Amino acid sequence: DGKLVAAVSLAIDRELEIVTQLGSNTVTVKDGAIAVTAADCPDHYCEQQGEISKTGETLVCLPHKLVAEVVTGEASDVDVVAK
Repeated sequence: DGKLVAAVSLAIDRELEIVTQLGSNTVTVKDGAIAVTAADCPDHYCEQQGEISKTGETLVCLPHKLVAEVVTGEASDVDVVAK
């Protein structure tokens, strides 16, 4: 729905669980890349998209309306935003 859920740096390894009324996704940042590593959506396509790390790349979970995008220039410590 266009709401910012998290903004994270790809320089810090971490795991985030994003839970909404539509379902949950586990997003993992590791070694300078981000991936959806678990989801309770019906098709699990978001898990199959692999890792992203370059500006402009996105991960999408359509059933959960989740979009993770690699960005630069918005803040020095932010590399990825999840909406």
